[in-house]
Amino acid sequence: SSTGEPWEIPREGHVRVAFNFQPARPRRRLEKLKDKCFQGLIKIMLDPDASSNQRMSMIELACKDLYFTADQIIAILQRYTSSDEKSLAAEHLMQKVLDPENIDDVKLALSPEEAKQVEDGLGNLYKFSPSSCSGHYALNFSRRSDKKLFEEILKIALDDAKFARLYSGRSDTSQNGDWTGFRNCTFNDKPIDLLYDFIFCTPSSGVLRFDFVRQKPRAKPNAEVVSANEFEKLLAEVGVGSDEMNESMELKQHALEKIWTVKKILKDSLITCDHVCQLVDRFPESHEHSRLLAVQTIFDRVKNVHDFHIILDQYPALSEGIARRLGWLNILNPEHIDRTFKLNLTVRDEREMARVLVHLAMEEPGENWVDETYTRVRFGDLEDEPIAGWEMPKSWVEAEGGTVPHDGILTLTYVSDSVSASARKALRTQFFAC
Repeated sequence: SSTGEPWEIPREGHVRVAFNFQPARPRRRLEKLKDKCFQGLIKIMLDPDASSNQRMSMIELACKDLYFTADQIIAILQRYTSSDEKSLAAEHLMQKVLDPENIDDVKLALSPEEAKQVEDGLGNLYKFSPSSCSGHYALNFSRRSDKKLFEEILKIALDDAKFARLYSGRSDTSQNGDWTGFRNCTFNDKPIDLLYDFIFCTPSSGVLRFDFVRQKPRAKPNAEVVSANEFEKLLAEVGVGSDEMNESMELKQHALEKIWTVKKILKDSLITCDHVCQLVDRFPESHEHSRLLAVQTIFDRVKNVHDFHIILDQYPALSEGIARRLGWLNILNPEHIDRTFKLNLTVRDEREMARVLVHLAMEEPGENWVDETYTRVRFGDLEDEPIAGWEMPKSWVEAEGGTVPHDGILTLTYVSDSVSASARKALRTQFFAC
């Protein structure tokens, strides 16, 4: 490397090479097949003199390295005369679409029977939308389609992380300090470091559960916002909150499917925090889990995330659960920071939230921390009771050379007698995504 000359490989010795590969979604400008190349490929893939198995082998081979636009996939599918062959081809091609926002056009090119066959083959991947994929996932790695879905989400997560790190202008809002949107990851019900454990090799069986939050802007700046009446009509048409749905609410998947249908119909349109409240109100208070899923799943369609306090204030009982799934740093605007917090300081982003609260308490006059408690960890275990009479010590204040500890549970209600607009603006720019 010092001379720039080609290296002549010696006949003896050992070479150690560090190779760093990060899977990424293709860039349309570079990956789209030129029309002449595409027409030639169709002739090879759909050779009428070849057997059905041979044609399907060519589809599988093409899908290993190539990506197709939705229009190109439709053009391929229209050449098939066999419904079964068409469904199998669609199952492969829909996993290699360059413009996933147009995937519904491909589904419309299938008959109801063909679409059902493709959905059975793809499983969760059939309903997946890369442009709107925040939510909770439970993926069974013994199913090929679930494994493929994880690979797609991983590509999105790494692309988002690169954007957030290089272009967002803020610090890392992730839970694990990796700039991605993966949160609360478990494998076979045991906590894991997902990127460290799975980025290079995924297991052949086991259940991976995680929450995911997009780290890039969630929609085009000029995307339209639906009206309250339009959204209410949409919810009624889909059947969100219907008696039938609420009676079967113990089947969490039923509620989730309704919410995914709402997202699908919205497509490129956006909603507001008030719309989210409309959605949540259609679920009974007793079905807290479904309410949390509703907020989490619809999150990446919300345009005014800076007003997310509307949701937190409307449903205080859900605040802790919402924050755990989405992250305080992704949903909170420090201009509306006055509220109750319960922070697990072993979790990185909750510890960052504690740093913000400590800094703001030093900047704003008065008793800002009310009813604060700290339960410490001793000998590896969380104590049963908080420390009696505890108040924030100077050892937590960074300006005094201190730091927030990396374990324990902090609870408090932040109350501002007088607001420091400059301090809150600076903290919003540095720490928060909205």
